[in-house]
Amino acid sequence: MKKVGLLFALLGCSLTLAQGSFVGVVQDSKAFVAVVVAADQKAIAYVCDSETVAQWFTGRVGTDGVLQLTNTSSTGGTIQARLNQGEVAGSFILPGQTAKAFVAKVAGGTAGLYRYDGTVEGSRYLGGWIVDQQGVQRGSVIGGGSLRASVLIPQTLLSDHPKLTNLKAWRVTPEWVSENLR
Repeated sequence: MKKVGLLFALLGCSLTLAQGSFVGVVQDSKAFVAVVVAADQKAIAYVCDSETVAQWFTGRVGTDGVLQLTNTSSTGGTIQARLNQGEVAGSFILPGQTAKAFVAKVAGGTAGLYRYDGTVEGSRYLGGWIVDQQGVQRGSVIGGGSLRASVLIPQTLLSDHPKLTNLKAWRVTPEWVSENLR
């Protein structure tokens, strides 16, 4: 790979991969997946079915376009995928489960990944919402000792969660990923 990079450098070309937001459906489930890739190749993903699965993953995209993302919770699990021609295709797996395949396409309009991370009345809450191209959502809020399905109100980015009704979510952008992930 070093030779390829050296060849590109000598020719004055750059080897950069796509950045952006990607949204798709996890096969054989009700879950959606969203992946956001920054220009510096940091990446975040969220898998959610609004019932029992609400998992965040972070990592990087390799120079070969392969994403290796690990679960940010103590639950464990990984996403292995490839970024190629405007889509992210791969699978995610949680401990004790079988791998589930997905294909996520470029998110346009209001489609994408949204997040809330904050403290309310001394308890930490982490919310995630995936909006697909048709405006259909999968979302959950984890906090106060429970996982609860949640809907994000698109016009205001406010949650329908009883304790988070006045707290605004934000859209996870490639710039946010670059600035906030290690």
